[in-house]
Amino acid sequence: MSTEVVTGWGGALIAAVAATFLSVGLYGYSYKTSDYQAAQLPLIERLADPEAYPHDAFVDTAAEFPAGLARLAARALRGGKPLERVARDFHLAALFLTCFAFFFLAQALFQAMLGSILALSLFVVSYPLHIASPLAYEIMGKDHF
Repeated sequence: MSTEVVTGWGGALIAAVAATFLSVGLYGYSYKTSDYQAAQLPLIERLADPEAYPHDAFVDTAAEFPAGLARLAARALRGGKPLERVARDFHLAALFLTCFAFFFLAQALFQAMLGSILALSLFVVSYPLHIASPLAYEIMGKDHF
């Protein structure tokens, strides 16, 4: 049995999965509890169903310029997936990709597996880590997780 530490893509995948589980285990996930999420989800519902929220001035105005992720989420809604699952899945995917990218950045910076793992661990446990969910919270708004 080899004691060599997995590096590169394999190490980053393992570290990102572990960090995602750690983050969700520590902080969980909440649905429709932030102001930003409460504002974004109706827009996604409008993109999926143009008849949703009739005569709502905010939704009428904001739904004219949706982001690419909102369009992707609306497509998932039209496919029959419930909004709660779409939001959760996007949150987990964004969290995983953020941890994956952070691990690669830490590897480039520290040039050592242990340093990268410690940096990623500190990144995940630093309450709150909210930059990870484009559908759930405001981007770069580190105010809840």
